[in-house]
Amino acid sequence: MSSFSKMVITALFLASAVLAETVTIVEILDTNLYRTASGRLISLANVQTISIHDPDSLQVGFAMQTMTYLRKRILNKPLFVDFMTQDSVAIVHLWYKGVVRKKSLNYDLLHKGFGRLKSTPQSKQLGIYAEAAEYARIHHLGVHQPPRFDRLANLRRRAAWRQMSERATWGQLGVGFGCLNTSDEGGIFICPIYPAELTVHERRGNTLFSFGLFDEYILLPFHIWGAYCGIGHSFGYSQTESSLSGGLVLHYPINKDAQRHMLLLSLKFQSVRHGNMAGMGYILDFRAGRGLLIVNLEFAILFGKWNYSY
Repeated sequence: MSSFSKMVITALFLASAVLAETVTIVEILDTNLYRTASGRLISLANVQTISIHDPDSLQVGFAMQTMTYLRKRILNKPLFVDFMTQDSVAIVHLWYKGVVRKKSLNYDLLHKGFGRLKSTPQSKQLGIYAEAAEYARIHHLGVHQPPRFDRLANLRRRAAWRQMSERATWGQLGVGFGCLNTSDEGGIFICPIYPAELTVHERRGNTLFSFGLFDEYILLPFHIWGAYCGIGHSFGYSQTESSLSGGLVLHYPINKDAQRHMLLLSLKFQSVRHGNMAGMGYILDFRAGRGLLIVNLEFAILFGKWNYSY
């Protein structure tokens, strides 16, 4: 055997030995910085991950998810290693042992969206890694989810939660006047109403829940008691607040000659001005049912508690 042939065989043997080298990760210092059992520091080639030391706390949360995944996959487990550099922090490709096609950790992180593709250093695997990163981008995985890593979107989401946590509870006593339009027994009658109501409101963020009792004198003569239950939307959180709500109203006539009890649909608009404990405003109330339409305008005095988150 010639000396040249021996040199070729020796080179092939040494190359296979390098590719077959194994390392064990004993400490995960960051999402792309690991310490091996020999004390050497290594970092993945062509992968750019989010650091647990990122100044953006929103990004750190995702980095901690990456750390959890890495602990499950590589901590204290033997891996094949391919060194790209021999620096103090070696740039490497890490390959899972026991996998038929020897899928690399580099590919895995890119494919699952735990990191973005880094074009340096040049390597034979760069094309495969580009395909993995493109898959994660197309499927909006991990770092490729714009809403998750858009700080403004997260701030808007936090503001919405603060708004929902703001609550107010108040009661109001309203008195006013209105009119009733009924087409009972073929005729149309319009008459004045003198309503009085006591309503309790509970607002969570923008959502307003209401329950009320009312007493109305109608010059037919009718005397009606009733109850209201509704849900609506409130606008504004300053001392001036408006709301629009809808619900059901149960009319229960006291007079024997009055109409029987009825279930009506109600639409209420109210605008109030208040401090932290009391206020005043007006209510415009529309109620409709079979052959009956009621419109009331009431002036209200409010008493309760308003909490502001800003």
